[in-house]
Amino acid sequence: MTQTEMNNEMKKCPVCSSPIENDSKEFCLVCNWELISIPNNSSKWLKDFYNQKLKLHSEQYLQLTNGKEKINEQVQKIENLSLKINEAEKSITEAKEAKLQLRKFNDENSELISQVKFYQERFGDSWIGNPKETKPTLAIKWEMISSMKFRFYCDNIQSHFPTSIIMLLKKNQRPTADGDFNFALMIDTANRIIIDTKTCDLTVSNNELKSGKYYSRFTNLNFNSNNILFFHKEQGNHSTSFDWDKTIINL
Repeated sequence: MTQTEMNNEMKKCPVCSSPIENDSKEFCLVCNWELISIPNNSSKWLKDFYNQKLKLHSEQYLQLTNGKEKINEQVQKIENLSLKINEAEKSITEAKEAKLQLRKFNDENSELISQVKFYQERFGDSWIGNPKETKPTLAIKWEMISSMKFRFYCDNIQSHFPTSIIMLLKKNQRPTADGDFNFALMIDTANRIIIDTKTCDLTVSNNELKSGKYYSRFTNLNFNSNNILFFHKEQGNHSTSFDWDKTIINL
């Protein structure tokens, strides 16, 4: 799957094609894909990074969807065989044959269950079971404390803070709900300074940005980790309390 540019006209998730409302959430409710926008003028390595993540996520979602379908087919076969066993009580020979078939299907079903368990352990609980079940979401608050120096807040932040994050920026005017940013900067967080168990500082060094007013949003492109939601310290993390004015930074 190639890079998908999310904009105002986008109506479907690029992974599972589920409808996306105009006031889109941080993550697709069906496949757990993070709804972000990478601008066309982003660097090649950032586009490649995004495309690789999108391709991997799509392949894994397809594998697990196919696995669930096979399990459902096996369950249906087992139910049908159970009916045959009840009918075969009139004949010992027929009953034994049906039991052998049932054992075969049970073995196949156990193998498929083991495969899904492997995917669960590798990719998280959001891939199986109730589609409303998602990976844990961690909220990390941020604020700007000086020129391109940011402070982040979260319990046990040293363990949860990603090794790299994307800083999306829109100059002068608010971005749309689902993206439409001018800049996307990859930030290595190895140089962050841990203040205490809940706080760390990170200075962003970049010569591409000119002075002016920017609307900012941080996001995490590593889907193998828990879902991470960044929001400004003074704004809520729910759509009803979201305020883009809280995200303005002045350079």
